[in-house]
Amino acid sequence: VPDTRVPVTPGSPAPVEFRMGRAGGDPVAPAAGSPWEQAKARGSAFRGIGTEPGWSVEVGGGATPRLSADLDYGERKVEVAQASRTADGYVGSTGDGQAVSLTTKKETCSDGMSDTEYPASAILTVAGKTYRGCGRFLTE
Repeated sequence: VPDTRVPVTPGSPAPVEFRMGRAGGDPVAPAAGSPWEQAKARGSAFRGIGTEPGWSVEVGGGATPRLSADLDYGERKVEVAQASRTADGYVGSTGDGQAVSLTTKKETCSDGMSDTEYPASAILTVAGKTYRGCGRFLTE
């Protein structure tokens, strides 16, 4: 496709670029400057996102990484200063004692809203509430 830029506001000449991907193809690598690249630059080893309600999580590197999450469209923030690595992901608790777990699995995952495919699934549980979504391992 030679040009994927189209004006989206009638009467405005400013184009917006829509990324196009092949259905059923390999997951698309994140663009430079994207939230994925920014997370990697901060030293995160994994980043996950989900919808309904919108949420995101990042896990740092090392034996006892920091795990931080923005939940419910950014209305709530949760941080585990030192998470423990498990066979399926990470577990820990917040400073006020809320149990947090993140289960990650290398498998093709779609967020159900954008049709973007990701190379991992993510299930985040905070104080008994479960958030399902997709993610990427940023060190691979």
